[in-house]
Amino acid sequence: MNGLASRTPAWEWLALGAAAFVVVALPASYLLGTDEHAPQAPTPPTADFVGSVNCRECHEPEYDSWTGSHHDLAMDVATEDTVLGDFNDTEFTLFGVTSRFYRKEGRFFVHTNGPGGEMGDFEITHTFGHEPLQQYLVPFPGGRL
Repeated sequence: MNGLASRTPAWEWLALGAAAFVVVALPASYLLGTDEHAPQAPTPPTADFVGSVNCRECHEPEYDSWTGSHHDLAMDVATEDTVLGDFNDTEFTLFGVTSRFYRKEGRFFVHTNGPGGEMGDFEITHTFGHEPLQQYLVPFPGGRL
């Protein structure tokens, strides 16, 4: 063992190892770490629905021709005024599944085949479309309709 390792003091190996660590670790931590030094884009403000009436003041001719149109009626909250279908315990059978459309406490429901293939009662919260076809939307997890 007359090589280089036997002639180099231990503190020099330790210093060389520490220097190698710094040379590798600092750039790696900068590249792999958080971007706290990078310029951050400002967070955009959240958008809130203000309702169509708020558009009227600046866009009155457009608002007046839009009001009552199929685009105006394209999607709405399910109410006595917006639901066009028959929800008086009406049954409809398709592909061997019988669905029943009914009302309960002023709200609209359908008993039908749900997620996973199991029958269940689902509240209809929105309408989609007007004439000649209106579809009904029910809420599902994750904000889906």
